[in-house]
Amino acid sequence: IIAFIREYLIRGFMTSDMVEEVLGISVISNIQEVDEKIMQKEAGTILLHEYIRHKPLSSFAESIRKIRVQAEGVHATTGEGQSVLVTSSVPNEGKTEIATSYAASAANAGNNVVVVDCDFRNPSVAKLFGVDVAQGLGEYLMGSVDLRDLIHKNVRENIDFIGINQIPKSPSDTLKTGKLQKLLDELKQRYQFVIMDTPPLAPVVDTAVIANCVDHIVYVTAWETTPRDVVKSTIKTLDKSKEKIAGIVLNRIDPKRESKYGYYYGYALKNYAKYYDA
Repeated sequence: IIAFIREYLIRGFMTSDMVEEVLGISVISNIQEVDEKIMQKEAGTILLHEYIRHKPLSSFAESIRKIRVQAEGVHATTGEGQSVLVTSSVPNEGKTEIATSYAASAANAGNNVVVVDCDFRNPSVAKLFGVDVAQGLGEYLMGSVDLRDLIHKNVRENIDFIGINQIPKSPSDTLKTGKLQKLLDELKQRYQFVIMDTPPLAPVVDTAVIANCVDHIVYVTAWETTPRDVVKSTIKTLDKSKEKIAGIVLNRIDPKRESKYGYYYGYALKNYAKYYDA
């Protein structure tokens, strides 16, 4: 009874069934919170996207592979690369971690990958990769730099990326100029996967503009914390691009707390542990 009352009072999503009932969109991966102490003990002090290379058989690595399998199967390819937009409803749901981990997983499988930071208000990809960017997406969209001058490399994970330096006065209007589509078309000729880390939908309209240009969308929502009505309303802002959503990623699940309700990870902790490393 207490569990049911608690579930009623919690405003966020607790289960895949709840997500699908409210949003009408399937959950493609349930990702549990990775304990930083485990990461430090097992592989030294590393970042989350690096954990995939160090522990490719971990439950986290398998959860990212599930996203790739579902997203990459949504659209048939024509020989060129695929563009994947990763977003969320509000800040701090882990969308950048998912985007870079997606890229790391694809690169680890031998694919040629580039990550494009499209979050002008809170650029974080270059910072996460530990590289200072002198020229980035803003300069390209405003016509002052060539593509070859934009691309940097994360050597450890073998991921190319485009960061952000100069910020346009009106990012959404700059994104509408047609240069973004030109950039994507060119990148898809060079790379098998183009991963777009975009702003959350609730604060700004940029992602809705970018969504018109991509092949499919991975939508991240934080377990328990992000209000269901917020997720539902922000997804509506995608308009016709909503059809491109490959699925929802239910992120940062606390498996011990979740197990008290008898849901997926409570079962998985007992029955699937032998399939995973760490």
